[in-house]
Amino acid sequence: MICTTAVIYFSRNAKEEIKHKVFCRRNSKLNRAIATQLYNHTFQQISKSGLPFFCYTEQNQRGNNFSEKLANAFQEVFAAGYQSVIAIGSDSPGIDVSHILQATKILSHAPVAAGVTAQGGCYLIGMQNHAFNYEQFRALAWQTSGLAQQINTAFSQVILLPVISEVNNEKHLYAIILSAQKIKKSILQLISLINSYKSSNIFSYQTLVVPRFHLISKTFGRAP
Repeated sequence: MICTTAVIYFSRNAKEEIKHKVFCRRNSKLNRAIATQLYNHTFQQISKSGLPFFCYTEQNQRGNNFSEKLANAFQEVFAAGYQSVIAIGSDSPGIDVSHILQATKILSHAPVAAGVTAQGGCYLIGMQNHAFNYEQFRALAWQTSGLAQQINTAFSQVILLPVISEVNNEKHLYAIILSAQKIKKSILQLISLINSYKSSNIFSYQTLVVPRFHLISKTFGRAP
């Protein structure tokens, strides 16, 4: 059976990511470990989907800015023969394979699928080939809090996925952990990773989020 949908994993690797984002100001090693875990979590969810996927990092992204680079990635994957393309970044630890499969199902009958973040951006954007217009896509307000609203008005039919939060800085990380009423495994892994550094003064909130028995393991959730 020929698969007509492909996934673009559009993200800098951890080493490059921490040049642009700070998840932990007081510990550079933990900062990079958090970036690594965020990257690896999303990669694992994409792999679980069983869909063909293409990784676009700083090494093979083409363009002068984010919007051009992402638009070029879409153009290239569509040119490879896929009828629908789903793009995902590495900054939403709440994403899981169900979001990807839901987007795939949406794109079987609708032109655009969008996963909106609590901050107004998008953690996932999926499009059918016929709905993709390079200039229109490039002109969207990428990396702003107005992106989701703009996408919803720019296209005639947009089906939305559940809202989840993105993590672009220490404040976002703090907020996503504190606001988690039902702790996802991915969030628990981040908490365990932070605790493994034994630096309670870095993130003093982590032990308040879940009972201590969740944090017993010294290896659970460590980044490679």
